[in-house]
Amino acid sequence: MPNIVQTAKGKSITKSRESICKLKPKRRKLSWHKKRAWDEFSKFIRLSYADSNGIVQCITCNTKRHYKDSMEAGHFISGRKNSILFHEQCVHPQCHGCNDKRYGNGRPIQYFEFMKNRYGMAVIEHLYELANMTIQYKAHDYDEFY
Repeated sequence: MPNIVQTAKGKSITKSRESICKLKPKRRKLSWHKKRAWDEFSKFIRLSYADSNGIVQCITCNTKRHYKDSMEAGHFISGRKNSILFHEQCVHPQCHGCNDKRYGNGRPIQYFEFMKNRYGMAVIEHLYELANMTIQYKAHDYDEFY
């Protein structure tokens, strides 16, 4: 007969159930790992372009703001495909207005000019090739980003 144990909240559970609950780790969905990795990567991108005071400039409209104040990590190629989602040459700081598809539509002409001046056409073509590739990540792959 299993031992019945009283919990701190006054519930009675069997001792065997108590031991199973302690040993079983919480499984998180893949989307949780992806979001956590993206949050860290986005912060890394914004901070890498920020000055010592945390001020970062939007690469498409040149607005300057603190990296936490309506600044985002915007993709040169839209779609958030895994093959380019965390590619440093494809993600740069943008203000919310330029990055939001409803308002600035990503400012593709200005973003293209920035990319061409910074990296050249060879890198742009390579990024478009990567964007057409299919990559599947596992949870531990996302965990490497943070």
